[in-house]
Amino acid sequence: MNNIFLIASPLQVICAYEFSKKYSADKNIICPIYIQGASLRNKQIKNTIEFFKFENIENINKGKPFFKKLNEIYAICQFIFLRIKLGGGNYRLIFGDFRDKTMHLSRLFFKPKEAFIIDDGLASYLAGKNFLSKSIFFPKVNKLEEILLRISCQYKYLFESRVNLFSVYSELLVGDVFLQNHFSSVRKKIKNKNKKFCENMAFYIGTKLSERGVLTLKDEIKILRSSLVYIRSIGKECTYFAKRSTSKKKLDLIEELGYKIYIPEYPLELYLMNSEYIPSLICGFGSSVFSNLPKLFPNLKSIILQYPIKVFRKKSDRYEYNTFLEIFKNQSIEIINIDI
Repeated sequence: MNNIFLIASPLQVICAYEFSKKYSADKNIICPIYIQGASLRNKQIKNTIEFFKFENIENINKGKPFFKKLNEIYAICQFIFLRIKLGGGNYRLIFGDFRDKTMHLSRLFFKPKEAFIIDDGLASYLAGKNFLSKSIFFPKVNKLEEILLRISCQYKYLFESRVNLFSVYSELLVGDVFLQNHFSSVRKKIKNKNKKFCENMAFYIGTKLSERGVLTLKDEIKILRSSLVYIRSIGKECTYFAKRSTSKKKLDLIEELGYKIYIPEYPLELYLMNSEYIPSLICGFGSSVFSNLPKLFPNLKSIILQYPIKVFRKKSDRYEYNTFLEIFKNQSIEIINIDI
């Protein structure tokens, strides 16, 4: 049995390593999906793969995002060629984004003995809650996609062929398709277990909310200003740990507020694992980090700085953020309201 990982983010690489230690295989074949023009994202994925010393690597390349349909067709062709290259045998197929239909379509070519989704932040929890718990194993399709799948006689297989979820969120879901990720093997990779906390230092986890159109850049900057006032009121200076896709314009505005800016080459989890000195506080709007870090660094304090719901433009974004807050309402992480 071989494990095949289709990976599209650094977090998914981390989860792939944990999965590979829990579910042993003759080979762990990791297939990072690199996107043209996303140099920092691609570098973080590559660095994370090197950190965990994956040996069997098969790169999947995609063009720039605005050629979406062409990129999907090209990715599917690469999955087919990869299946031909790997030949026969039994496979587990593990992929990182339930919403990505091209990853699901790879199930048709590999015909895996088992299929799994690994963590991709809150999207994993929503996939489990809204689909997998109801024995629906493929995301929503439009009418044309449904017709094409039915004509090709693949509709039933994709929607009914079981997909499991290996996630930190599985403990919040009910069903035998949900398998808990404890990060126990990843935790063993932490260098220098006796970390030194910098008491006056905080990290603010960056977002791409304004870049995605979830809220305006103006509102995001206002919220970051109010957040910094709070962080300084508890005696800490703050470094903004930027997202891979954060624009220079946004970073310049954040720096003007008084944040230090850090553009990472590794995801936060690996940055902290490699560092001797770490901040005494992790804070931010909301991130998978707040689920992952307590399992890796139980003594590291985290605070969710809650954004006002009124700034969100779409009903779907308000729903997702309320869901995120509901998850943490009864947990040990403190939630602080930030207003503008």
